[in-house]
Amino acid sequence: MQTKEQKGIIYKFIVSFVFMSIIPLLYVGYLITNFIMPNINYDLWLVVGVGLVLFLAFVGAFSVRGILQSVITVNDQAKKVLDGEKTDEIKEHKAEGEVGELAGSLNQIINRIKSETNALELSQNELNNTNKKLLDNYVKLQEANEKLKKMDQMKSGFVANVAHELLNPLATIRETLEIVKTNLDSRIDDKQQQVLEISKRNIVRLIRLVTDILDISRIEAGKINLRVDDVHIEEILEEILTPLDILFKKKNIKLVTDIQPPNFTFGADRDKVIQAITNMLVNAAHFTPDNGKVTLSASLKAREVHVSVQDSGVGIDVSDQERIFDKFERITEHKKEGTGLGLSITKDIIVLHGGKIWVESESGKGSKFMFVIPSKSMR
Repeated sequence: MQTKEQKGIIYKFIVSFVFMSIIPLLYVGYLITNFIMPNINYDLWLVVGVGLVLFLAFVGAFSVRGILQSVITVNDQAKKVLDGEKTDEIKEHKAEGEVGELAGSLNQIINRIKSETNALELSQNELNNTNKKLLDNYVKLQEANEKLKKMDQMKSGFVANVAHELLNPLATIRETLEIVKTNLDSRIDDKQQQVLEISKRNIVRLIRLVTDILDISRIEAGKINLRVDDVHIEEILEEILTPLDILFKKKNIKLVTDIQPPNFTFGADRDKVIQAITNMLVNAAHFTPDNGKVTLSASLKAREVHVSVQDSGVGIDVSDQERIFDKFERITEHKKEGTGLGLSITKDIIVLHGGKIWVESESGKGSKFMFVIPSKSMR
């Protein structure tokens, strides 16, 4: 069935063909009837000529209709391709010449688009299946993670409760041993005094271990809040160094302090800063050989507190420096006293203050532990 567009083009073709042919026809008829064949009637020639023109016009229109049908079909399919619509191959491309070649080329394009579309749909289906599996795995991972969190919270709570329950009996045992040692000092021999001293040291070590575990549990549970005060560096250093004096003298370690500016003030949790610096100094003393040297430096720069502890000990290999702040981590084969939690707790304290801690060291050349924390308040 012809469309309005097709009918309009055919009518225009017929009218144009007739008008273009009628004037030459009249002129040829005039020449024939007057000069070549005078015996032929001009009216008869005119009727025959007009009929022949009309016949040729309709034959041409029929031919144009076939070509036009192919062109319109190709055009419609091309529009669908451009609009991204799904389309079938052109079945009616019997026209010869350029139109037929165009239809064939368009069919190749349509087939290629179909092939690529099918491949894309297949890839999309595979992607959807993969996304679904990933989503399912993510949900399962979230559920497992929640279970692990709950188990970790239960573990931390259990450890904290056990550590808390152990502190009082251990403190009682320590005080009892101190009383026994004091009362029996003159009535027991050296061997017995040595046994009491060893027992006392082990109790103190257990108390330190339980306290460190309790601190770790509280930090992991988020139950430690900073109590920010104005901290005077000279005051806290006196409080830190006095108890450690025996430890340094026992190994004949020279302790050097460098404070710039002298007795500066900064804002932080006083007890936590004391604990952090103490842990760093104790660690330095443990790994510095007899007659060695430890340098404690502290300074205030641009509202930041910089603290470093440098020792002349065995040093730390570069490959081990990343895990030196891990819980219960020991990077040396030499047995040293301690819980393996001191530096981990120190790192947690520094992070709670919004600071950072790191180490610079080479094996056999000593270590330098440093931290920086912002001053929370200033006078």
